[in-house]
Amino acid sequence: MTRCIEYCRTNVDAATRELFVTLDATVVEKPCLRRCGTCYSKPFVLLDGESLCAESHADLEAKVQMRMRTGTGTGTKRERPEGSDG
Repeated sequence: MTRCIEYCRTNVDAATRELFVTLDATVVEKPCLRRCGTCYSKPFVLLDGESLCAESHADLEAKVQMRMRTGTGTGTKRERPEGSDG
C-alpha cells in the first residue's frame, strides 16, 4: 500500500520537502489543509490522513521516517467537521 503525505505549502521547509520526495509515498503539497491552528503553531503533515506534529522540522522528518519504516499510522483517518482545527 502506498503511503500518502500531505502538507501545507507554507508549513514545511525546503529540506523537509526534499526528504519527502525520496520516500516511498505519494506526496501532495496543498495551499491549505484547513488546520490553521496547528499549522500556525508547529510543523505538521497528514500521513495517510492522520495528523503528525513536531516541535521542529527535523523532528517532523524523524517522525515521518519512523512511521514509514514501522508501517504505523495507516488507516486511522478521522473525519472532522468542516472548519475543525484538529
